[in-house]
Amino acid sequence: MFLNKIYCLALGIEIPITYLFMVIPLIYLTEALPISINGLGVREGAFVFFFAQKGISNEEALAAGILVISVRYVFAMLIGGTLFLLEVIRLRGRQKEIGEYKKAKDHYRKSALITQQAEMGPSRINANKSTLALAMVMDSERNVDLKSLYDLVGKIKWKIYESIILRCIGQILLHIDNKDISKAEDWIIKAIEVDHKNSMMWELGRDYALYAEFFKRKGDQSKARENLNKAIEIFKECGADGWVKRYEEELAQL
Repeated sequence: MFLNKIYCLALGIEIPITYLFMVIPLIYLTEALPISINGLGVREGAFVFFFAQKGISNEEALAAGILVISVRYVFAMLIGGTLFLLEVIRLRGRQKEIGEYKKAKDHYRKSALITQQAEMGPSRINANKSTLALAMVMDSERNVDLKSLYDLVGKIKWKIYESIILRCIGQILLHIDNKDISKAEDWIIKAIEVDHKNSMMWELGRDYALYAEFFKRKGDQSKARENLNKAIEIFKECGADGWVKRYEEELAQL
């Protein structure tokens, strides 16, 4: 209700906040009347009627109504869009983890489109590019521009996205070509250092799990077990039971 008062002041309308507390709920109730689509027109008419009781002109009342409703719907769409994006991110990550890389690629592309259209910031957009590239490599595609991925690192402002990109590059190098395996270690170590520094524990657990995979590829079982144990301990601290079970099973097979 305080926001409604601010909107009115922004339009130069002086109206007691106590009056707004009484009439705004009544105005919103008009939306439920089955005489128009979502209260369109009726709601604005209610603004004009109730504001007129305080000597406010029809034009000012209508402007206030349009502003209040517009902000309300924009806010709702932002929340809904954000929740949808989070669900897309969760689903694509799950698909990538269980090996459904074709579906993961589709969801990464959708996520990239949403973030670009919503202008959610270059860090999020660049993180999407790196995770899409990883899904492509894991789906046996090799036409990935590594140089453009390297360039993304210097453009990241949010630390959580920095470690995601570093780890993605490490994982891409681990799988794209055997000759790039040695390069993968440098990027994995960078991801570990960033997540240590920023106390991003769940991400750190994933870093150590990837480091274990690196040593398995190198044939160093001892180092692989060491890093898997580190990952398991971190996931236990995070309460990530599913991840603990997954890597304990993987550890038992070494």
